[in-house]
Amino acid sequence: MDKRVEALEKELACLKQRQARLARANGEFVSVVSHELKTPLTGVKLFADLMLSDLEAAEIEAQRKYLNIIKAEADRMARALANVTDFLSLSSATMIWRESEVDVVKLCDRCASLFQALCETKGIRFVYRCQPAHLPMVADAERLIQLMYNLLANALRHTAVGEVSLRVAVLDSGEEAGCLEIEVSDSGSGIERDRLEGLLRFDEEDFDIRRGIGLFVADAIARHHGGTLMADSRLGEGASFKAVIPL
Repeated sequence: MDKRVEALEKELACLKQRQARLARANGEFVSVVSHELKTPLTGVKLFADLMLSDLEAAEIEAQRKYLNIIKAEADRMARALANVTDFLSLSSATMIWRESEVDVVKLCDRCASLFQALCETKGIRFVYRCQPAHLPMVADAERLIQLMYNLLANALRHTAVGEVSLRVAVLDSGEEAGCLEIEVSDSGSGIERDRLEGLLRFDEEDFDIRRGIGLFVADAIARHHGGTLMADSRLGEGASFKAVIPL
């Protein structure tokens, strides 16, 4: 009887520890979501106030710049909300995919335009290279945009100086010849190589507040389209993320 009681007490202690870890993870998750929404909202308010305070004297070019930033920050907030809903849908296996024939280049151009404005607000150089002029494929357009957005947002978040780049190409050699490659790289803080393996996974018992949920969502989108998402980085030397997706 004593051994049975002892075993039950150990099991109860384990359950309490797991419950405590889940509570911490839930709290940190809410903190990440709040931060992701607060940052773009602050930007929207700031530049809207600037336009209103200097509306009569402002030059057309200055107005256009502020409006582009407001638009970019509003889109950033919408994408942050989309990450939350996508994360919940993926976790419960209820994600709805809407696939059709899309032009990948047009989707990439949309993302590039958005992040050109966001990088300008931080004084970061944005580099965009797109090899094909037209690239049709069957995919969920909004999810592909979300994939690129999440990789670019992650790069911008961890880059204080230097540059963030988006490169789009069709691979012409090796086993992945003919596949679409979307690469996002930065000159930011980087990450230890031994942490790369778990970077794209979401572990409710070991949630890293610095990572957020964007990379997890991006990886799920790549895998749904039959592709893979790979990460490469060294601490202090920036990072690179490549999504390779069959056309």
